[in-house]
Amino acid sequence: MAKGRTATRLPHGRTPSPARAETAASTVWACYRLSLVSFPVYFQCKRYRGTVTSGAVRDFRGAMVGRGEKGLLITTGSFTKDAQKEASRDGAPPVELIDGERLCDLLKDYGLGVAVKQRLEEDVVVQPGLLQRVRVGDGQSGPTPRLASSEV
Repeated sequence: MAKGRTATRLPHGRTPSPARAETAASTVWACYRLSLVSFPVYFQCKRYRGTVTSGAVRDFRGAMVGRGEKGLLITTGSFTKDAQKEASRDGAPPVELIDGERLCDLLKDYGLGVAVKQRLEEDVVVQPGLLQRVRVGDGQSGPTPRLASSEV
């Protein structure tokens, strides 16, 4: 969270997750405070290898009824197009979606649990036809490749 913003942790629970090894979920209720204003937020983190469907968004929204004014659904996977549409459906409580790529960006931006190492990467590509332009030396000092005189 940015400076000046706090989340107070309230009692939380784990939601039952499907009996699939690639899925795990944890649900938390919190109170988001921004200066003088605060509102309850209901958020869920899902460890998915695949995509989160619109059904998961609907289930999450149903679970947050009466507990939060806004929902935040975070996954290590991605969201289907239908899930994205469901999250922003008119007349329903808003649900913000954060997929694995955006989650990594946020962790990097805020320096949470990650170390970033800058590195320089260089690609060297041999130009087509290079070997055709190279000829072997005169044999006096051994086979020394050199460019043809027209390219020197």
